[in-house]
Amino acid sequence: MAKSEDEPFRSPENFGAHHYEIVYTRLEQAMEVTIRATGARPPVVGDVYTFSRPAGIYDVEVAEVIPGEGAAWDARCKVIDFIRL
Repeated sequence: MAKSEDEPFRSPENFGAHHYEIVYTRLEQAMEVTIRATGARPPVVGDVYTFSRPAGIYDVEVAEVIPGEGAAWDARCKVIDFIRL
């Protein structure tokens, strides 16, 4: 995602030494992924992440960040690209 000149710099260190959970059900049909964490800085709507499964490589874009209790959050992501392996 292109960054505008007005946006403050954010280092891409979200996926450091934190506890994350990636949740999806029938990914190929729903085309949606939820990333959950309890102690990491939450992502920002529009952030794009790439992950792989045996079926292929997925690019997902954060569509919504939902705060949880304390420092917990859920990020609802939509699949924007898929490369079949």
